[in-house]
Amino acid sequence: MTTFIFVATFVLIIVLGYYTSRGVKSLSAFTVAGKTSTWWMLVATFTAANVSAGMYLGATDMSGKIGYAMWCSAWPTCAGWLVIFGFTGILMYRFAQKKEIFTIPDYFAERFPSKSTGVRAVSALIIPLAYIPYMTAQMVAVGGIANSVFGLNYSIAVIFIGLVLISFLSTGGMSSIVKIDAIMILLVIIGLVVPSFTGVSFLGGGDGAKGWQMILTGKDPSIFQGFSKTWPWWIAVAQFTWLFSNATEPHLLTKVLTAKSEREILKALPIILIVGLVLYAAIIPIGIVGSLLPNPTGEKHYYINMVKQLSSVIAGLSLAGVAAAAITTVSVQALNSTTSISRDFYQKVFNKNASNDEVLKLTRILTIVVVAVITGLALWNPMGIYWFVVLSAALIASAFFVPYVLGFVFTKMSGEAAFWSMIVGFVACLITYAVNKSLGTHYFVDHVYAGMLFSALAAIVAGFWKKASAGDVEAALCVRKPSSPSPREEGLVAES
Repeated sequence: MTTFIFVATFVLIIVLGYYTSRGVKSLSAFTVAGKTSTWWMLVATFTAANVSAGMYLGATDMSGKIGYAMWCSAWPTCAGWLVIFGFTGILMYRFAQKKEIFTIPDYFAERFPSKSTGVRAVSALIIPLAYIPYMTAQMVAVGGIANSVFGLNYSIAVIFIGLVLISFLSTGGMSSIVKIDAIMILLVIIGLVVPSFTGVSFLGGGDGAKGWQMILTGKDPSIFQGFSKTWPWWIAVAQFTWLFSNATEPHLLTKVLTAKSEREILKALPIILIVGLVLYAAIIPIGIVGSLLPNPTGEKHYYINMVKQLSSVIAGLSLAGVAAAAITTVSVQALNSTTSISRDFYQKVFNKNASNDEVLKLTRILTIVVVAVITGLALWNPMGIYWFVVLSAALIASAFFVPYVLGFVFTKMSGEAAFWSMIVGFVACLITYAVNKSLGTHYFVDHVYAGMLFSALAAIVAGFWKKASAGDVEAALCVRKPSSPSPREEGLVAES
């Protein structure tokens, strides 16, 4: 039954991909789903994009060691979502109603016209640099699960996952992603919430009270503390990386651009926060129980050790959730990476006469290429591929947070300031991470804060050196103006 459910998940994705990709013929439909997402679709696709295989494996492993201190990473993450859906996402959506914006580099180019080519090229280069290794790690995770749980050949499993991604991503793009995510998020929730409820009882031999007693006697009391020796305050503070990162992650911001209206974005916000907090709460008992259960096979992940011992149905649903989480994350990051190359480099920099239809064809081809690349990297499976997963979020925050957020707040921020803040922030973050990693310390300075600090300093210096142009200021004022209601919305107002 476990194998059947796991395989059925991939079959479902292929079938949904086929049906959702039909009729996707425009660049708008391919990149931003034609801006047709309602509030419940936004809840599903946004939450699904946030839950990667890392939450199932890495986060539950950490929960098994540090317990409820893992919640320290939940609040900053949800705060980042609040920034997107309650502030910057709304403003970007308004801007996109007036300008042709399909990608995040599109936004930077339109917001800073005095340096449009520079900010577009730099931001378009940063996105695949940060995302390709991250996507590779997701492929490695699912391939590893298929191998350790089902005994499937690792290479065959990875190739199969790559083919599944190509089957819908290269044809339907964001239109397929948004619709498939509506089903995938159910598997993601089931894969975390069901084991969370059943795990403690399973640990106690069917008795929940006995299970908790085993937890209290088998784990250090520090698992119920916010800070501990293994989770000191500076590591907890470093979790605010996710606030700054989530507020500027291209694969999350693009989801906002798919919205049907501002009202749909605001309606989705409270539900997204609730679902996110529930999922983060669910990972903690899973990690704790998985760390206490017998581990006869020497499984290195607490989550897998736990679900392998549950009923075949629960195990199948749980592992299907891991696969769904990885695929939903990889799909939108792959799309962001390919559109950065096809639209922002090819159409907007090298061949400005290229039509949107040409870009659409190129994007589909590049999608196959990018998926093939990450599949190849996953097959190679180099040691230490996961190190970039942690770093990628910090690189995005260091490069984009200052120009993106301050671009909304300060009307006189110049294109030159945005350009140099991206470059300096990215490089400073990378250098700080390398130094800290090689020396085995952080000197109380996490790489994301170093990157953002230097990004802000670069923006200030460049801003004094070259002031904002009239076009920069005009674009900033345009961002703040509410977008005109659609004809449908106008009709609803008239009727009321």
